[in-house]
Amino acid sequence: VLNTFTEHCFSNLNIQRLEAPIFDFNKTSEKVLLNCGYTFENDLPNHYTKGEKIISAKLYAKEK
Repeated sequence: VLNTFTEHCFSNLNIQRLEAPIFDFNKTSEKVLLNCGYTFENDLPNHYTKGEKIISAKLYAKEK
């Protein structure tokens, strides 16, 4: 599904770059992004707040 979405964005929507921030503990999403050609760009410490919890993230991106 991610490959189809990415290709659609690059081919039909004139998008040049897609970014995907994910929770730093989400290994399944990380694996999907890497398998679809996204690359790790940066750690995002304390990026999200969910209730009382502060969660760090990782930023992945892919360019056309």
